[in-house]
Amino acid sequence: MDAEPPPLTGLARIAWIALLTGFAGQIVLGHVIAFGLDGWAFAWHQDRVAAALWGTTEYGAEATAYRAWIQALLGGTMIAWAWTMLAIVAIPLRRRERWAVWCIVISTLHWFVIDTGVSAAHGVGINVAFNVVALASIAIPLALMIPWLTARGLRPCSSTFADSVQLR
Repeated sequence: MDAEPPPLTGLARIAWIALLTGFAGQIVLGHVIAFGLDGWAFAWHQDRVAAALWGTTEYGAEATAYRAWIQALLGGTMIAWAWTMLAIVAIPLRRRERWAVWCIVISTLHWFVIDTGVSAAHGVGINVAFNVVALASIAIPLALMIPWLTARGLRPCSSTFADSVQLR
């Protein structure tokens, strides 16, 4: 049986809690986006998106219906991804499993490059700003955990995804 992972203390513990909190917050935000982004709390954001895409904050029923539909899909996708990341941070990252770090890094960078690139290409600066903040909220805590994840004398990060789920 594998040894218990080293305790999370100091900055590594704070960073781990920040990741857990950030992904839990994304689950909440995903629900807000899926079910209520048109409300007053996000009007300032939606007005900027509409102005960038359509040149006005006034648009027809077709655009309103499409926007409500695509926001529900976006919210649902955010919820699913955040739950997955939350589980990865809570268990395999806490166990210092190498695949967990790679999963967080690769999935986050894929989302960031595509979403931010498309947003920038369409002139939706408010979404670019949101993405930069979201990336920082993941990258900074993960970077702060690097010394804990790679420290000598601690449980090595030698397990693989296949070993973790017993795929052979």
